[in-house]
Amino acid sequence: MDPDNPGNCRGFDIDCARALSSAIFGNSDHVSFVPLSSGERFSALRDQRIDVGFFNASANVNRETMEQVTFVHPVLYDGETFMHRTGDPLVADDISLWSDEIGIAVLQGSTTAENLEAYFRAHSARPRVHLYRSPQEARQAYLNNECQVYCLDKYLLYGERSLFATPGRHRIRQERISFEYMSPVTAYQDHRWSTSVALVMKALIAAEEVMSEAMALGIRSTNDIRSVRLFRFRPEVEQKFGLRRDFVERVVHAVGTYADLFERNIGSKSDLKAPRAENIPRSRGGLLSSPLFN
Repeated sequence: MDPDNPGNCRGFDIDCARALSSAIFGNSDHVSFVPLSSGERFSALRDQRIDVGFFNASANVNRETMEQVTFVHPVLYDGETFMHRTGDPLVADDISLWSDEIGIAVLQGSTTAENLEAYFRAHSARPRVHLYRSPQEARQAYLNNECQVYCLDKYLLYGERSLFATPGRHRIRQERISFEYMSPVTAYQDHRWSTSVALVMKALIAAEEVMSEAMALGIRSTNDIRSVRLFRFRPEVEQKFGLRRDFVERVVHAVGTYADLFERNIGSKSDLKAPRAENIPRSRGGLLSSPLFN
């Protein structure tokens, strides 16, 4: 991400932020990106250095209460797992055999270290956990073999692996040490703003259900009742929540539906080629959901 050149910023979270910009301003580029470390993400919200966080934060009650933030709506279901070099003799298939000779790279300020402690206790394993301030530091420690294992959310590991010179030599395991959902984050004091951000995220999910990106240009002429409810809001929406009355249509024109965001940045149309897994609408057996737009 290049915060000085927003046109060069790419990614799932970036597209979510552009969707919000489109809904408020009618322009997907009316957004400033502020890079933050894991440890300063929530303080930046409290200090009003940022208005909303799109930083792959996993929702939990402790964060909401202690950090005084609101996780507005689930946009990505994921979980932490492990990556290691294929064939590394130290890293057995059976995790209970992992000894203190194995070092695990983990991000400081994340929930991963706590999750690992509980997971290894349950499996009677004894690897050492090393905390790093940024993904760059953790990645370098792993590549330098200071740590034999890298632990991170699975989709993030797909992204980390894509940066390696020989991605095929690194295995992302199927075990999950946690199951979490990621959500945009707002300061809890501003409930109206939280609702506005949530409405845009819900609209991205709902739009996948009722249309494809190719239908967007003709959406005003459709008589499908789901489309009518989704795309034709009452004027009070703009007055009450600061969203344009046609915000759903503008969002879809700017970034597409949820399916477009996922496939472009994480899935089949990206370098990662990661599976959607639970990140499909509930009507098709996934976990993504949105209330009716009436």
